[in-house]
Amino acid sequence: MKTVYFVISLPRTGTKSICRMAHECGFKIKHAPVNTFESRFNEGHNFFADTPCFVPSFVENICQRDDINPRFIFIEKNHEMTFQSWRKVNLHLNYSRMYNQYMNEETRSQMKKSTMTDFMSLHESFSQTFMDESNYSELFESHKQKVLSIVKKYNKDLLEYSFTDQWEPFCNFVGCDIPEIEIPHLNIDTMFQPIL
Repeated sequence: MKTVYFVISLPRTGTKSICRMAHECGFKIKHAPVNTFESRFNEGHNFFADTPCFVPSFVENICQRDDINPRFIFIEKNHEMTFQSWRKVNLHLNYSRMYNQYMNEETRSQMKKSTMTDFMSLHESFSQTFMDESNYSELFESHKQKVLSIVKKYNKDLLEYSFTDQWEPFCNFVGCDIPEIEIPHLNIDTMFQPIL
């Protein structure tokens, strides 16, 4: 049974930065596998983050598999900081456009498969509720409780990680020595900064 790590916190919580940390520790990473998880898993990737890893049904399915020993990481980040990051890089604008396209029967059929996957991942995570400045904190917290409760229900290993804790808890959890570099901080002002 293959041990695989999954970051199950939402986008803009530091998923690219933690993937870079995993790379420094020798893992084969994939950020946002979207529709390619199975092929990437079969190619030997063993550290996944972002869409669809944070989706409650994905977490549940992974917990039920016999061919994976899943270990989960949830990145703790202030809800307001996360939402402001969504706005800063126009992720909330893109999400709003996807939501409007999905809610219109005529335009829904024109959504690309990857766009539909992105949207449905968020839609499920937000309990089919539109997320905006009036409810983001409630929906972010609800998502956290959902995914953590699934991990705990199946008694799987979990690290609740904050970047302020530096390398030690992360390295202890994944079983590697502490690299001699600073904690990476990627994607602060953009959505597309390369991990490597």
